[in-house]
Amino acid sequence: MGHIVQPDRLTKRDIERTMALGLNVIRLAVDWHGFEPVRGQYNMEYVNLIHKLLQQMDQLGVYAILDAHQDCLSPKFCGDGVPDWAANPRPNAAPFPAPIDKPYTLDNVTGYPSKSDCSKHYWGFYCMSEAGASAIQNFYDNYDGALDSFANWWQFMAKEFRNYTNLIGYEILNEPFPGDVYMKPSLLFPGTADAVNLMPMYHKISAAIRRSDPNALIFFEPVTWSNFGTHFESVPGGEKYRNRSVLSYHFYVPPNTLPPHYFPMRLNDSARLGCGNMLTEFDVIDTSDENLKQVVDTISVCNQHRVSWIGWAYRGYLDNPKVTSLLSQTYAMAVAGSLISQSFTVRKPHQGYNEDDATAYKLAFKLSTRCKLPTIIYLNEDVHYPNGYIVQLTPGNIAKWMQYKRNYIHVYTAGNAKDNEIVELTIRATSNKHRSNKQINKNDR
Repeated sequence: MGHIVQPDRLTKRDIERTMALGLNVIRLAVDWHGFEPVRGQYNMEYVNLIHKLLQQMDQLGVYAILDAHQDCLSPKFCGDGVPDWAANPRPNAAPFPAPIDKPYTLDNVTGYPSKSDCSKHYWGFYCMSEAGASAIQNFYDNYDGALDSFANWWQFMAKEFRNYTNLIGYEILNEPFPGDVYMKPSLLFPGTADAVNLMPMYHKISAAIRRSDPNALIFFEPVTWSNFGTHFESVPGGEKYRNRSVLSYHFYVPPNTLPPHYFPMRLNDSARLGCGNMLTEFDVIDTSDENLKQVVDTISVCNQHRVSWIGWAYRGYLDNPKVTSLLSQTYAMAVAGSLISQSFTVRKPHQGYNEDDATAYKLAFKLSTRCKLPTIIYLNEDVHYPNGYIVQLTPGNIAKWMQYKRNYIHVYTAGNAKDNEIVELTIRATSNKHRSNKQINKNDR
């Protein structure tokens, strides 16, 4: 569970607050444009900033995914992400941003449109400009060696940061656009861009990363609005890397379909490819009642399907209790075996207290006696358990719990536990009349 953030906006205090909410992974957006503004020259000040942040995160127990972030490729197209020298539209492309709008006046020095012009339309529409779409296609096609340079940069990044134990892996490219849909309209057909443009690019970048860091996880995305399943034939790098690959996907309505269809589809994608999967973006900024309900529903579906999630973004919600109370859920940070299921339901107890209507967390997992570490449960006591909580373990003769420190419970298995035994744990909030942190053990299994 975590969120995404731009490195230059992240402070140690932010990381501390992240961990206090139980959000233990940050998708750290790294900007190729910032690392290599001049071709062949890496910005070591930026490199050192990432080192500093990874060190701080490691000290505080927060994991990281390095994400090559881009949106509409470049400021040339009212976006960001790649260096200016790697953002080259087709020479005969219509002036930007046609056909979205009439041509914008460009700065004589930078070649960028003004911020006021860019603000005229939703940023995502600019990816559909002929100049922007053709520049993305040129990037995929390695025009002027841009994709080679991108691969070299990723190889450098993996070599530079591979020794951090809290670095989970690398996300090759955020929200890839299909390509030049004006010259190749078929790229708009479901799955075509995945097969034609994205997978060849992913294979190339994966090979570069693996030369520096063969064991890290590599995250790869389909086209953002894909609602018909991916058409990837394998994971980046081929079949031998299935156990080190993660299908990364985003969830926004629109363009995506509703959770009952969307998440099973993505699980089918990853099952077919034999790789992991993770929701790496969904909207936690919009505080409308409709979106807050969507946040609750999204996390609930993720729990149902045992999917880890990351919200977009961290600025704007850390100080908003309406949102943090929804994100700061009780969950298992680590399980001494294999997770079967977990769920978290927030309810307000009725006057007089009714146990069935209390905030409740439920966990079931299958024990592995080879694992000597405890199962770790995070719970936000101030938000969800202000009057205390009751923990129920079944069966109680093979598992005991203790409050390791505030907001953390550790569950230990006894020496008589057997492989594959199922442990069930329930945590319920108590009322004022039942203020207690106590244990109930059941030995009826």
